[in-house]
Amino acid sequence: MEVAKQGRPINTRTLLDYIEGNIKKKSWLDNKELLQTAISVLKDNQNLNGKM
Repeated sequence: MEVAKQGRPINTRTLLDYIEGNIKKKSWLDNKELLQTAISVLKDNQNLNGKM
């Protein structure tokens, strides 16, 4: 997720596209690392850019 590395907010659509693209390449159930990455990105994005 190059966008996150640049410090820019990641919108949900971008993250969904990333996950869906990887699901087609790999078995979702066997790829816990992908799921953990998505969760981490969402948490980091929320912490940096979230509004309460």
